[in-house]
Amino acid sequence: MRGIHKSGAAGTFCLLLSGCQVTVGPTSDTPGFLEVEWQGATSDTIDALIEGVVIAQVRNTDGRPMNGRFIRFTALPLGEEQRPGVFLAPEGLTPNQPTVQILSDPSGISVASVRLGTVPGQAGVWVTVFELEEADTVFVEVLPGAAHQLQLQPRDTSIALGGSFQVRYALGDFYANPVEGSVALTGSGAISLTGDTVTATDVGTGAVLAVSDALRDSVDIQVTAASRRR
Repeated sequence: MRGIHKSGAAGTFCLLLSGCQVTVGPTSDTPGFLEVEWQGATSDTIDALIEGVVIAQVRNTDGRPMNGRFIRFTALPLGEEQRPGVFLAPEGLTPNQPTVQILSDPSGISVASVRLGTVPGQAGVWVTVFELEEADTVFVEVLPGAAHQLQLQPRDTSIALGGSFQVRYALGDFYANPVEGSVALTGSGAISLTGDTVTATDVGTGAVLAVSDALRDSVDIQVTAASRRR
């Protein structure tokens, strides 16, 4: 029966050890089983070369490993922009492609190295082999990076005397993914600041400054005289 089987430690990993006896099936055989596992760390931050690999083994319908068969590893997309969740390469090379095909060794095994992508979330690697209808997927968690940018909204603006509005801030990593962190807001000049509410108190120029560790941003606010009603 053809199908997917997720191996245990005594399956795929025994074949990685020296001294295990392996009977290899003919390369002309039809694949019957594809065993896929993730080995190593299960999460890291964006862009990280994670300390983990995807291990896949192809076997024929008799259960014997198949040497010299291409196993295909494909990164599933993440986020609204559908960017690759990870980048891949044969073990020992720099992962920089969303899809790779790796020849199986005499144990029927292909190993893919993984670099995490730029979008946080649960990133999947879809694994297939030609002539086998089924596939399997392994997952790793992509975490946001360290805070890299801070931006206030709205940008430089004007407001009538006595008016008010709420100021917003966004703290993000290198790719503007939201990250948690404390942000201190201070107001000066012709405005007052209560929490995140700006109030125009005098005609002139005011400013709001946002600070989070070494990151900072500011906006200028022009306060104009209130219009007179006739």
